[in-house]
Amino acid sequence: MISSKFVVSSIKKELRRQGISYKILSGKLGISESATKKMFANKNFSLHRLDAICQILDVDLLELAEKSAAAAPKINQLTKEQELKIIADKKWFIVAYAAINYWTVEDIIRRYKITKAEVIKYLLRLEKFGLIELRPNNRIRPLVSHDFKWSSGGPLEKFFREHFFPDFFNSEFKEPGTARIVKNGDLSDESRRLLDLRFKQLGEFFEELCFADRQLKPGNMERKGTSMVLAFRTWTIPVLASYTRN
Repeated sequence: MISSKFVVSSIKKELRRQGISYKILSGKLGISESATKKMFANKNFSLHRLDAICQILDVDLLELAEKSAAAAPKINQLTKEQELKIIADKKWFIVAYAAINYWTVEDIIRRYKITKAEVIKYLLRLEKFGLIELRPNNRIRPLVSHDFKWSSGGPLEKFFREHFFPDFFNSEFKEPGTARIVKNGDLSDESRRLLDLRFKQLGEFFEELCFADRQLKPGNMERKGTSMVLAFRTWTIPVLASYTRN
């Protein structure tokens, strides 16, 4: 569950952003400034008081909860040893993929030939790794940051290079909802730097879309597994390289 300290931190940030002091907030709440300071110091808010503060800030509880969740510490990489354990067990790999992509336990069971007991077993392992938090009633909360990535040259990166890319690019990309863009040209160092920046922005946009669609049903129902590959490097087409003067 979301820690109270992150809720309080989110409220404080929003108060500062809107220029609302404890004195002003106290007046709007109809309580003394000392009572307000004590409430924040003890991180002790009744639901009624929390709702009143949200109304003053013009934010709803869901928005506040999302901001609080975003403020919580997130993991951005696993160790190579952890990756080895996950990739060695394909069911574990499936559960890991589903869990960090906002699937429920029921979604996983419905889509894959994995029992509920197995799913819970793997989720508990992922929780020990810090990838997720398993909440009451087996609700899954991903704990990966937006810039989460596999370890460079690690087991999962090698797995994707060997099994993912050949299959992924074995397509003409003509179906609706697909795209492939290939460009070749000469670029300066500065242009490549700008291109790298734009790639990062597009990657962040992809993550934003994934987060926005997290409430939709997965498993090819309301949302489908979608991969985007962005890559560029200094490279000479082999047929041209063979004619290049040394």
